[in-house]
Amino acid sequence: MAKPILITVALYIFIGSWNSFLWPFIMTTSPSVQPIEVGLATFLGTNGTDWTGLSAAVVFTTLPVMILFLVAQRQFMAGAYASASGVKG
Repeated sequence: MAKPILITVALYIFIGSWNSFLWPFIMTTSPSVQPIEVGLATFLGTNGTDWTGLSAAVVFTTLPVMILFLVAQRQFMAGAYASASGVKG
């Protein structure tokens, strides 16, 4: 009965860590250890924005989250319903 709720919490933690930007941006200096979000910020420059590269990079960074959601969609929705109403069903 707790499986959908635990999967929902795991997905929220994963998405929260995926969306972290400010702390890694401040603390990392080497591109080899920077997360994807900080790497996406490199497409924005003083000489302009590389929109084609940024668009391709955004697709490739969004793809794992979308695949994870599609795989765990049933558990995610069941966990969201169970945690919102408190009733399993």
